[in-house]
Parts: sequence; C-alpha cells; structure tokens
Amino acid sequence: MHNQGKQILNEHALELINKGFNREDYLGQDRQKKTLRKLLSLRSKKNQVNSAEYLPTMMNDKFRNNFYENLIKDNAGGKTILEVGTGAGLLTLLALKYGAQHISTYEYNPLLHDKLKKLINRYYSNSNRWTLYQKSLFDCDAADLKQEYDIVLHELFSANIFGEDFIATALLAKLFLKPEGKIMPGNIHVLAKPVLFENIDNHRLIMKTHSDFSFDEFNELPPICHMAQSDFVEMKMQRDYGAELIFSIDLNSHDVPLKDSKEILIDKSIDCNALLIYFEITNEQYILTNDPSQNETHWGCLWHPIKEKSSPVTFNYNLNTFWIS
Repeated sequence: MHNQGKQILNEHALELINKGFNREDYLGQDRQKKTLRKLLSLRSKKNQVNSAEYLPTMMNDKFRNNFYENLIKDNAGGKTILEVGTGAGLLTLLALKYGAQHISTYEYNPLLHDKLKKLINRYYSNSNRWTLYQKSLFDCDAADLKQEYDIVLHELFSANIFGEDFIATALLAKLFLKPEGKIMPGNIHVLAKPVLFENIDNHRLIMKTHSDFSFDEFNELPPICHMAQSDFVEMKMQRDYGAELIFSIDLNSHDVPLKDSKEILIDKSIDCNALLIYFEITNEQYILTNDPSQNETHWGCLWHPIKEKSSPVTFNYNLNTFWIS
C-alpha cells in the first residue's frame, strides 16, 4: 500500500512536471501551478526521516567523506552554494573551509536544525558566509528563488538510489542555479552484476518452525532485498561476473529522465543466484560507489534473488520509486 501511494503521487507529479517546470511555471499562481507546489512539498515531507540514528554510521563512512571533501575542495572556492539537506553539517563546514563565498543550506528535520546551528556557529560564529534554513527546498517561495547559485550540493542517496527523491529535487534545484551553474555530484549510474552467494538460502529467514507452526510464507525473499555490509560478509560471495549499466542519469542535462525501464537477460551458462544492485556517483575524476565488494559504505546496497535464468529481469524507476518486474 505504501508503494502504491507513492506511485499515485508520482504519476500526478509527472503529469504536472511534464507540462512545464521552469521558474515562471513553478511560481505561477494558477491552480495547476499551486497544485504542483503543494504536491511536491507533500512528497518531500513523506520522504523526510525525522531521526538522527543514521548519523554515526554516515559520519564514520570514510569513502563518503573523502569523496565529498575532494569534490568540495576542487570546486567551492569563491562560489555561492545551495546545499540540499544539511544532515550532520560536514559538507557545509567543508564548503566554508575551502573558501565558498556563501552557502545556503536547507535542513527540514527539526531534530537536527538547532544542533546544526550551534555546530556551525562554533567554527564560523562571526561569519556572514552561511545561512541555515529549517525547511524543505520544496517549501521555497518567490523570495527564495531571487537568489541564484553557482553550485547545488547534495547527498540524496540511499541503498535504494531513488529512495530520497534526487530527481525531483534536482529539477527544483535547477531553478536556483545561474545559467552556467552545476549540480554536484551530477552523474548517477545504477549497475547490476550477477554473483554467486554461498549462504543465500539462510538470508532473512524469520524462523523455520515454532511450537509445530511453520512460517514459510514469510520466509520467501522479495524481488528486491536490502544488503548491509554485514550481510554481504555473512552471505559469502563466491563469484562475480561483472556489472551491466542499468540507468545513467546526468542531473546537469537539459532532459533528465523522470522514469525509465530496462530489461536484461542473464547468461544461462554462468553459475549465479543473485543480482547485486548498486550505484556509482561520479563528478569529474571522483567516484563514490556502494558496491560492497569495493567499498564498505554506510548505505549498503540492494540485491535480487535469481530464481529462473530463462526469464528476463526488468528494472524500473518512476521518480522516487524503484522496482523489479
């Protein structure tokens, strides 16, 4: 029911976005434009997680931290920056450290806002180079859109690459950019590779029996499963057959695909029992991936159990919804 609700919201959003998504359209006062703003704001609230439990693992992710520090160090100097989702504030602090002219950063989560204000003030209390807003980017109005930025900085990723709504957010963020401005990171790739796991049959089992009752109905694996790094170690990957590119999205292009699908066939001759699904985020020479065989990141990744190699596997996304059919 949750996914069905997301799909309904997405279909309405797609219909409105496809009718025009520029500064004038978004700020228009007719009923359709007001409906688009309300709908996108509603969707953004549904995607918000008012929790801070994820912060320790995120902040201890050296691959993530190094990627963003290199990206910011090379690009922030003298630039005006709009950050979407302040999180724990590391990207904001790095932008200020490496010479950003000004950074405007948005964090809707009320559990984080006051702590972030104290944190940034600790290092830049007398600086007019930063502004922290406690609202979603989707709640911005005409006054907010008067400012234009050189860079939109974001980290809108999860194990399900589409789950944090980076496509719709990127469309809106572009309204804030100068004509030559860039969204960073800008290139998102989704890949899948056949793998052989030794312990796949024991993964995610609830229980076999209790008091003579069997719970097999709940033990069946869904089409898409989340895999933490600990799961990857426990399942013991025996073979890796190389990745196939599923989706490639350039957020700085004029035509960002709002939805897409791709069908792949698995070679019947290879010995595999799962598809490992992961992302690669690139910006110029820097690459960040949640492939657990390469990096131990806080995101984890996704995997799909292979039951029949003769059947094609179809990957689909629609804004912030991702599924396999």
